[in-house]
Amino acid sequence: MARAVAGGVALDARGLWPWWGGGAGGQFFAFDIHDPTAPRFASLTRLAEDADAWGFSAVHQAGELLFVSHQRSDFIESWHPPGASPDQIRGQWISRYYLSVLDFTDPFFPTVRPPANLPGQLAALSHRGAVLYTTGPHWDRQGQTDWTQFLDALAYDGVQASLITSLKLGSDGAVQSVAIGDHLVLARYESTQQTTVLETWRLTDPGVLTKVGLAKQPGYPNRLLHAAPSCS
Repeated sequence: MARAVAGGVALDARGLWPWWGGGAGGQFFAFDIHDPTAPRFASLTRLAEDADAWGFSAVHQAGELLFVSHQRSDFIESWHPPGASPDQIRGQWISRYYLSVLDFTDPFFPTVRPPANLPGQLAALSHRGAVLYTTGPHWDRQGQTDWTQFLDALAYDGVQASLITSLKLGSDGAVQSVAIGDHLVLARYESTQQTTVLETWRLTDPGVLTKVGLAKQPGYPNRLLHAAPSCS
């Protein structure tokens, strides 16, 4: 269980506090804060060894595990005649999302699981990291999209993520999300009424997202957070 320690978040009872670098860096620092007055460096983990990695998501925690997604763009050649110069090569850029999971069970020697493909940017997780939620548009086999946003629920077994179900979110701006236990709270902004709609969803055993709560609040949310009480 994560717990608040001296203003930081400890990974476990040994008093380790992870700090991750900026959105483009993919760097994770762990510090031993048994003595809050004298933090001690424990380890540094880098995810961005691949120079093509970009678009890192917010970091999500489940116990000693940290979850983060990033994007990678690859050029897929469709026409490359012999002797062609670079400006003659034809093809298209394909952007994909990947999940990285850092295991801080041993914070002095953390491990990183091999990346798993995702359909969109990591937005939340539940069921102690066994269920992931991503957001983004869906693409057809020809690489086309109408930019309608979807929330995808995926089962993660520690190796790969498999689609459970999808929820159409529409295209009217970004949707904020936060997981609370095994429930997911979505904040949708209705620009025509300048109102934010808060929806609570639950993923049932058959793999169906069921709406179990609804409320409306004036204004636009900059960020949706779960203010959980600290535990010692």
